[in-house]
Amino acid sequence: MKNKKQIIILIVILSILIVFLTATMFLLINKDFNFRFMFNNSQMKLIESYETLALDIENINLDMIDGDIDVRESKNENIKIEYYNNKDKNNKIISFNAGTIYVAEEQNHCFGFCFNNSKLIIYIPSTYLGLYDVKTISGDINLKVDITNKINIKTTSGDVNIEKADNIDIETTSGDIKVNKSDKAIIKSVSGDVIFNNILGSFNIKTTSGDITLGEIEINEDSFIDTVSGDVFIESNNNNNYIDYETVSGEKEINNSNRTSQFTIKIKTISGDISVN
Repeated sequence: MKNKKQIIILIVILSILIVFLTATMFLLINKDFNFRFMFNNSQMKLIESYETLALDIENINLDMIDGDIDVRESKNENIKIEYYNNKDKNNKIISFNAGTIYVAEEQNHCFGFCFNNSKLIIYIPSTYLGLYDVKTISGDINLKVDITNKINIKTTSGDVNIEKADNIDIETTSGDIKVNKSDKAIIKSVSGDVIFNNILGSFNIKTTSGDITLGEIEINEDSFIDTVSGDVFIESNNNNNYIDYETVSGEKEINNSNRTSQFTIKIKTISGDISVN
């Protein structure tokens, strides 16, 4: 009888362990799940604030290790930076050199899971014409202000959301890209979807394991799409560009293409469908 009870207890313990490990594996492989937001997200508070005249800044360089970056419109002609953290620790370094403002977050040194959560908010006047260089590791990038100059973005395990930018160069690994409006876009994405609502200039998009959805297109030079394992969907080929397509293992539906058009959209997929309207 005693051995039977021990066996039952052992089975219960093993069952609980299996359920826990299964749930953990599911959460870790789900790219839409962000582990750090399970802890202390509502407890973030302002750690440091910095403000300077925008006319003195020609370049903005942002580098976050484990935190989101929000770029918002300023109410005046100043650039303002706010750093938030869920701990009373300032991991951020701000420096200024030769017209460039640098904002970097130091690496957290911890064993196992780190429950540190941070966020950087930078306010930019709508008249600012400087350049942007933005990097994150395990953090989202949200641009809620019109960017009138070039912006370079690189992120690992984070989404990119852009309202409007004239010229963007984005490289992501395991993160989706959503852009409302852009004139020129260069995109490299690994394991992430790419969504553009409106493109008015040109684009060069390369993805591995990610779908590409483009809304209204009015290009002024040849543009390119190259995907390994993802579908391509163009909702509205407004100026009736010529669609030069190639797919190895995928279906195609081209409803709007003009071979005599001045500009060409070249689409290449290995294992994905192509649809153009």
